[in-house]
Amino acid sequence: MRLPEWELDLLKLRLDYAWKWFSFHADQRTKMFNFMLIVVGIFATAVVAAVKEGMLEVAFWLCLVPGLLAFVFALLDRRNRDLVWLGEDVLRELEKKRLFGEDAKILISKDKEVPFGILWRQRISEPPSSDRPIFSYLKDALLGKHRVWLRVIAVLISAFFLIGAWVIRGNAQETGNREASRWFSSLGHLPENEHRYGAIIDAGSTGSRLSLFEWRKAGNGDPHVWPVVSVAGKDSQNKQCPLSDFSKNTEKDRICTCLRTLTRRGREEAVRFLGEPNLPVIALWVKATAGVRYLSGTDQADILQETNRCLDKSASYNDSSSYAWRGAKVISGPEEGMYAWLAVNHVASTLRNNSPSTYGIVEVGGKSAQIAFRVPARTSPIPTQGEILEVPLASGVIHIYSFSGRLGKDVVKDSLTDVGKDCVAKVNRTKCLVAIDTFLCNEGLGRKACAQHKSLLTPPNNMRFTGLSNFTHVTRNMGLANLTLNEVRVRAETICRARYDRSLRDQFQTPAGIYKVDVCLDALYVTQLAENGWGVPLDAVSPPDPQWASDPSWPLGAMIFEVAASTRAGR
Repeated sequence: MRLPEWELDLLKLRLDYAWKWFSFHADQRTKMFNFMLIVVGIFATAVVAAVKEGMLEVAFWLCLVPGLLAFVFALLDRRNRDLVWLGEDVLRELEKKRLFGEDAKILISKDKEVPFGILWRQRISEPPSSDRPIFSYLKDALLGKHRVWLRVIAVLISAFFLIGAWVIRGNAQETGNREASRWFSSLGHLPENEHRYGAIIDAGSTGSRLSLFEWRKAGNGDPHVWPVVSVAGKDSQNKQCPLSDFSKNTEKDRICTCLRTLTRRGREEAVRFLGEPNLPVIALWVKATAGVRYLSGTDQADILQETNRCLDKSASYNDSSSYAWRGAKVISGPEEGMYAWLAVNHVASTLRNNSPSTYGIVEVGGKSAQIAFRVPARTSPIPTQGEILEVPLASGVIHIYSFSGRLGKDVVKDSLTDVGKDCVAKVNRTKCLVAIDTFLCNEGLGRKACAQHKSLLTPPNNMRFTGLSNFTHVTRNMGLANLTLNEVRVRAETICRARYDRSLRDQFQTPAGIYKVDVCLDALYVTQLAENGWGVPLDAVSPPDPQWASDPSWPLGAMIFEVAASTRAGR
């Protein structure tokens, strides 16, 4: 019998209302679950990164938060399930009474009769077990029903993260890291002395630069250091303040004033950058490099004495709480190489006692050049060239072989004979290479590594090297971005020929002004030094990875070393 028009319209309205209710909340339930998976995936990635960096206190929170969120998702899913069931109840009743009929049947496979409907058929085929709910729940789980597995997965994820937080907390306490233990016991914000600050003044031959760092101990006790600001030292007349000028009586007052101004500006810049006016006391070191290293012992002693006189009093900084003076030192060439190695492997996340592979470094400055790489332990006999230095990390001592020589760019440029002038004035690749090899090996052009500067310890064949200072500049000055030194050699041997069109050569060279004339000299020299001087394959040397978090300058490595040494000493 055909229903009246008004009753048919009412049935359509009821069916549409019930279906939209069911569809909305079922869709919301699925989207909520997908959103939960995305959120916990992001947190899981962050946890892995934090643990890898030794940031156990951060990893603890990154486990705790998603653990609680996943549990909340489980509760929200239960509410969504109840709302979906409300729609199912209405749709089932409409199927049974108005759409298909309670007694209507249809034939399915194997001529089996089943109720004519969807939700109504499901209710008849899968009746709930009211007497034993646990069996009904297990049965639904075996049938793969969403109402069971969505919440089970959310609870399992919650348990996984909460157990991870508990394990990380236990591991942090086992390291003996007292700051981490106090932090975990209070479960509050990091104490003010958890993050500390230090500054290194790089005192070179042409000027001084202050690099200020923030640091804290990671979960394994090793230092985690990152740069804050870097400030160049200049006086009121915009003149540089090289530490070597302390040896000149007429310059002592100017250099001291310049250094004090540098420390004040460094702290001001850090306050401005961090937005923290109440910075704690900043430990301060001065480390002089080749510009002072190659002076006489008397001049070095006088310079260090004047530096200590200038900076060792709190009044020097116009604020008794600004800096804590840690002393001045003329660092050796091998120490400079070790600091550069520490910086590179710190930013590359390979500075760990158990790291399976590390980077080596090659560096050419103005006065000196260094090569450094990790070795298993001290060797016997001790190498006659270079040194094996120890890095006292809390997680274990690392041994670094480091060799340094007076092989800087300015040294080789000053030593060039008339033949070598063809490296600069009018480029002649062949004559330039003869001059460079004569400087390096006391012999003419050749492709065989000479023994005069070659490392007595051989790095692993598959070791990658990071080129610093002029090694980095020459790659980019040749317009080669971050390619290896092998590509630098190929281009240099092409465009630095005597007959190569000068206008075409200029198009390959990126620097301007006074630096442009040195591009061919730099390219030919660093490639000869790496291969002929040190025996390092050119395809193993490339500039720092642009994706690294910060610039791997040697003051960063010096800061890491000082923090590690002071931590190990219990200071």
